[in-house]
Amino acid sequence: MFRYTRYSNPFRSFHSIIFCKTAHLWRLKKAKNQNMPKRFLLIDAGNSHLKAAIYENGTSIQIRRFQNAELNTAKEVLMNEDFDAVMVSSTSVDETLFETWFPGMKIHFLKADQFPEICWAYSNPDSIGKDRVAAVIGAIKLHPQKNVCVADAGTCLTLDFITKEKLHLGGIISPGLKMRFTAMHSHTGKLPLVSEDDFTGQMGSSTESCMAAGAVFGIISEIEYHLEMQSKQQNAQFDLILTGGDANYLAQRIKPANFVVSDIVFQGMNAALASLV
Repeated sequence: MFRYTRYSNPFRSFHSIIFCKTAHLWRLKKAKNQNMPKRFLLIDAGNSHLKAAIYENGTSIQIRRFQNAELNTAKEVLMNEDFDAVMVSSTSVDETLFETWFPGMKIHFLKADQFPEICWAYSNPDSIGKDRVAAVIGAIKLHPQKNVCVADAGTCLTLDFITKEKLHLGGIISPGLKMRFTAMHSHTGKLPLVSEDDFTGQMGSSTESCMAAGAVFGIISEIEYHLEMQSKQQNAQFDLILTGGDANYLAQRIKPANFVVSDIVFQGMNAALASLV
């Protein structure tokens, strides 16, 4: 690092010139580095799957998906990728595991405080699920001047509300669609295991279709209810962004206008990592 030292008057102007020239070269080098291609490896370890994406200059060029039982396979595949930096968001896998995957490389772990301009509703922002943090960051990057609700319809359903002033209003966590199907089957003696294929679009006329209707209408009504309530309380319109495994299925059945952004978690992670390197 260049250190500027004060000299006596006869030489001060000379060394000032050297300092200015050095500072100018440093700025040019920094600008050049900022313009160099940046290739990021982003790892999202969820409750049932590990997803990995390669982003180059802010654009997704590859996304891979592994079962959590396939972590060794994921390690072998990802170790052969070329990248400049790594970020991990994990809700189920011990984060220290990933440090063993890439020895000698600094691993960036997603944290809520990496975006201090966001005012989180939680008294302890570090306790917010990392996938939710990434989704909120992604939503702000996609719609910086809008109020947004992010609905992540995965293993669990999570809703997060963010104002255009980057104020996180809070959210909800409830069972996801498949968890609702499984719970009715697992916690009763005779109810069968059903799926969205048993949903007819209206109230059921059999045990299977009734169960499917309860789960699907229930999760849709939950999203619509909270969206309406927050819009009334804040006296503002919220754009609805859907993501997660059931996003496309629900998007066709929810009344309010919505956007499906399947990689919003990765978009948020990419923005967070770009601010750190």
